Amino acid sequence: MKLSRILVVTLVLGVLAPMSFSKEPPHIKSMMGQTQLQGLGRLNFWVFHVYDANLYRGSAKDSQEFALELKYQRAFTGEAIASRTAEEMKSLGVADAQATSWGKELAGI
Repeated sequence: MKLSRILVVTLVLGVLAPMSFSKEPPHIKSMMGQTQLQGLGRLNFWVFHVYDANLYRGSAKDSQEFALELKYQRAFTGEAIASRTAEEMKSLGVADAQATSWGKELAGI
């Protein structure tokens, strides 16, 4: 009997605990309104934790709005991140002018 109670409590806490951490950040809520956490992940390079990522989407069923939040765990400057992002976009086939424009926009955030 005690074991089944412990299992139930553990299951409930396991399901509810992540929900408390999935609140959208205020800056995303201010731009998009109500959102829903769609997915999350962590980037490790070798043994180094580089960043945590959260993908939010608009809460409406047919919403096409989304926001990607990256929380860097290393001391990168915003300019370095924006510059590297623009270079990666170019290597993926994005036109130079468009990648440069987006890089400048990212640097201003």
